[in-house]
Amino acid sequence: MSKKSFKTAPKPDERPRDEAIDRFVSSGPGKDGASVKAETQKAAKEEPTKRLTVDMPRSLHLRFKSLCAQHDVKMNDEIRRFIERRCEELS
Repeated sequence: MSKKSFKTAPKPDERPRDEAIDRFVSSGPGKDGASVKAETQKAAKEEPTKRLTVDMPRSLHLRFKSLCAQHDVKMNDEIRRFIERRCEELS
């Protein structure tokens, strides 16, 4: 039986072109352009975002999460819309 050597990893025959890499990054696995809303993209391009953590009872979280799923909306988008509406009301 011959002894195997693992000193170097095998090299691919050809390195992917830059266009192929860019195409994979923009539309590869996990990139579903249809699910990304235009308002979220617009907000992300206009200014940096900040994270907000909200503590709430587990039952309220589960209720909100299930209602958002039933209406096919993201929890984050619903919270953002509520805050925007409430800011308008308070100003």
